[in-house]
Amino acid sequence: MSFIKSGRGNDQLLLDGFRYRRDRLVWRCIKDRCKGRARYDENTFKMYWDHICQVPNPDEIEKAVYNYEVRKKAEQSHDLPRLIIQETRLKLSSDAAITIRQYSASTRVVQRIRRDKNIPTEPKTFADVIISNNFQNTVANQNFLLYDNNDHRRRLLIFASKEQLDFLNCCESWHCDGTCAVASNLFEQMYSIYDSVRGKTLPLVYSFFPNKNQETYEELFRIIKQHVERKPKYMTIDFEKTAENGFGALYPECAISGCFFSFQAISSIECSLYYIKSIISFLIGVALERRIHSE
Repeated sequence: MSFIKSGRGNDQLLLDGFRYRRDRLVWRCIKDRCKGRARYDENTFKMYWDHICQVPNPDEIEKAVYNYEVRKKAEQSHDLPRLIIQETRLKLSSDAAITIRQYSASTRVVQRIRRDKNIPTEPKTFADVIISNNFQNTVANQNFLLYDNNDHRRRLLIFASKEQLDFLNCCESWHCDGTCAVASNLFEQMYSIYDSVRGKTLPLVYSFFPNKNQETYEELFRIIKQHVERKPKYMTIDFEKTAENGFGALYPECAISGCFFSFQAISSIECSLYYIKSIISFLIGVALERRIHSE
């Protein structure tokens, strides 16, 4: 059981090989004259009227999911159409792959969605980065773009809503981490501040860094300090020395410690390098020994 969006943006339920659209309090088969119905009952979705349109068709469900994934990636990424199509096709079974639209047709779908949604092309320089109004506010119409230094040499962007800052103001320990995987080619990393909210660890501040210099970390925490009155007592970081120095410059009384997950990752890399060096040394030793004996 899962949900997707139709081509018109409406919710659809995928259940037991059938597709349903919402009909008030129940879900009805997408086939107009079919009596198939499903509803939410006892914490799960169940079919309560049988279908007369067809037998369950897994290939059609895979095709619907494929079309949905292509549309979603077209809106949410700057990937080339061929990459979007190739990555999405890899999830299909061989039978379902025969039923999907041709490559050229899928490419036109991606191009049309980006044209209709007015999705900008990926910027080449910091000067090309323009934050449109719909990305400066949350869906609740709160201001989301907290800071933009507009420096075309080292652009720094910070995102956080008032509600997120209020949550951060109630926390005495902050958890900070950076990742390069989701940052665009222009930015060095996305750096986030997390904390526990109602029993769940949630990201409260997002920032895009042009580099990992200490001055950039100081600039981030200086802006945060202007909007969050409470000073944190504890902080965990990902063993980035410039982050430690930058945070310590703004919050000298705070106890800073390293993230255990990052420590495990670093330890794993160091162990791997150690074993690789050991194996190389062993092989070199064996080769030298054989050469000596042969001479």
